[in-house]
Amino acid sequence: PIPCVPWQSQTSGQYQRRVHGTMGKRKPLKGPYPPPGWARRPQLTMCGLEVYKDGDVHKTIDDINRKKMTVFGRHKKFCDVLIKHPSISNQHAAIIHGKSGNMYLIDLDSMHGTKLNDKKLSPEKREVLQNNDTICFGASTREYRVKLVLGEDESDEEEEEKPARKRKRKPSKEEPSKSSKKAKKSKGGDEEDTSGKIACRHLLVKHVESRRPSSWKEKEITRTKEEAMEISPGIPQGAPQPRSRRDRGRVQ
Repeated sequence: PIPCVPWQSQTSGQYQRRVHGTMGKRKPLKGPYPPPGWARRPQLTMCGLEVYKDGDVHKTIDDINRKKMTVFGRHKKFCDVLIKHPSISNQHAAIIHGKSGNMYLIDLDSMHGTKLNDKKLSPEKREVLQNNDTICFGASTREYRVKLVLGEDESDEEEEEKPARKRKRKPSKEEPSKSSKKAKKSKGGDEEDTSGKIACRHLLVKHVESRRPSSWKEKEITRTKEEAMEISPGIPQGAPQPRSRRDRGRVQ
């Protein structure tokens, strides 16, 4: 026979065996739930929970941003947040901060389970908490809404996102890009339209004194050097000799 123990001092496993005749997956805890090895000090120093009752904010819990782990349940000694509801286990669930900076929710093998966004959690399996996530413990009708920054409204978040979207806006085809503006500035402000023009780095006009006074157009070239100079405007008279054949830019 199992002795009758007051429900205040029972663990969740003892409650299961007395009421349902079964035991949980793990052994019943005789003391407080030990924090896992990956638990770290909170990096989210402004986080908290907003408790909703009948659609209105009932209270705010800000203890979770001061401890590595916050335990929810009915046990006065072992729990950080007391929930007085018949369906809540002595140590029901816990919120733990990890080394990555995230917050995690873990169900401590409770009798009636824990829900995150209407999805029941598996015992002893951690789930990452995001902003505005909703937590429900057991059959309690209260909702615990996660806030990574307490006091920040959804309207404030939308206002912060709008200017960020404007910055990411891509320039239109008609609007010149930054690179084209810089290129114009480097040219000394010249905005001359260069469409329809061809740039030439090498110009060759042969004459009688050339090394090979012939081309594919003319078998024998009879023009003088002065006549060749007149044909090619823009080349100064007496230009210096080129350093190599590739750099020739004068009349030859």
